[in-house]
Amino acid sequence: MVRLFLVLLVVWLPGRALYGQTVFHGTVRDAATGTPLPAANLHVEGTYRGTITNEEGYYELRLDSLPAVLVVRYIGYASQRRVLRPGAEARQDFDLDPVAYELDEVVVSGEDPAVAIMREVIARKQVWQAALRSYRAEVYNRFTLENDTGIVSIIESLTEAFWDRERGMREVVKARRMTSNVDLPAYFPAAFFVENLYADDVKVGGHRLIGVTHPEALDHYRFTLEGTRRIDGATVYDIAVQPAGRLTSGFEGRLAVLDGAFALLDAELRPGAAFLFPPPVRSYDVVLRQQFSRFDGDVWLPVDFRSDATLEVALPALLAFPTIRIRQVSRFTNYGINQPVPDSLYRQVDYLAVDTVAVRADTLLDRPGMGVPLSLREQRAYAEIDSTMTLEEAFRPRGPLAFLVRMNTGDDGAAARAGGRGHPRVRLEPELWYNRVDAWHLALGLHVPLGTRLSVSGVGG
Repeated sequence: MVRLFLVLLVVWLPGRALYGQTVFHGTVRDAATGTPLPAANLHVEGTYRGTITNEEGYYELRLDSLPAVLVVRYIGYASQRRVLRPGAEARQDFDLDPVAYELDEVVVSGEDPAVAIMREVIARKQVWQAALRSYRAEVYNRFTLENDTGIVSIIESLTEAFWDRERGMREVVKARRMTSNVDLPAYFPAAFFVENLYADDVKVGGHRLIGVTHPEALDHYRFTLEGTRRIDGATVYDIAVQPAGRLTSGFEGRLAVLDGAFALLDAELRPGAAFLFPPPVRSYDVVLRQQFSRFDGDVWLPVDFRSDATLEVALPALLAFPTIRIRQVSRFTNYGINQPVPDSLYRQVDYLAVDTVAVRADTLLDRPGMGVPLSLREQRAYAEIDSTMTLEEAFRPRGPLAFLVRMNTGDDGAAARAGGRGHPRVRLEPELWYNRVDAWHLALGLHVPLGTRLSVSGVGG
């Protein structure tokens, strides 16, 4: 007997605002074309507080005090620095000038210059990682789930994350928010959902791929210097990356590396051509994007994480599910580096703790400046989606075998069969597994084993 399982868990957390007096907002655009710049990085000079723009180039930033200096950066553009004084207009727009792209001369013989650059990046990483003992950060995360016709649901979370080199990560939930068709009784993390593209290994689609700064990355990848830019008086190297062999599973994409510090500023990666799933998965496409900033001297940590994944599942002429698209945006701010972390969080077994005072009010994410602003499409989704617009209906399959598919919500142990180990875990990928009782299974993970999920199962002979 064959069963087809499609597991979709969508988690969403309403948020809360942190203390602050002034909220600035506006749009970051290309000065030449007026095009909005998504994920532009804004930070308050002299602090570790900042944010990023949404997909429409719009931002909101809460400041504790004025005057303050706001610095806006975007790879490929000259940065802007603006002093915000008491009484300044709340609306602050920024038009950034593109930086000329310089093509390097063709290398006739010897290794590509990018190899030496990445060798230095890998070596420097070992040094600053050894100096990083702990950190804390405020983390915002949003999942937006879509099908062929539009947004199906949204889930947001706001947490305070603590990391200790010896004891790992813990999070304290501050707020959550979700569309009314998502009913999640439990709280869940935000930082746990974020892959660090600077890490030695990066998990994608249930598989661990060697990272582009892994100690052995020079053997695993082919790095090519495509050009340089002069940004804020410093040289930035634009480097293309792809797996060393056609059958090697790894990432392809681009990196931006800061000269002098030899550190990643920006990465855009996707699994290479050798990263495949068997039928009935027709296609699984995911793009991962991340920016990094320097903290406490020479420590480089993420300021964001953006993922866009699309899954097509079908049995030709027999069964087809609607396209499944999950977009993720995360923001890190207000880092504290090498500071003591609460021992009480590590004395408990659970990964998550809940700030009951903050959660009880349940209004933080309704306040401007607490997360990455919703796009206009996402705002409309919040206004229009009601509890009758279920995930079961949104992803109901079509085709002659559709009548064999049953859909339900609940927690019947599929998480354990898919490899859950009793701690919060997110998956955004198709998975296959087998057991003697139920035969083959297919699971799509945006999946946290905290209670609610959508399952689709079919039975055939």
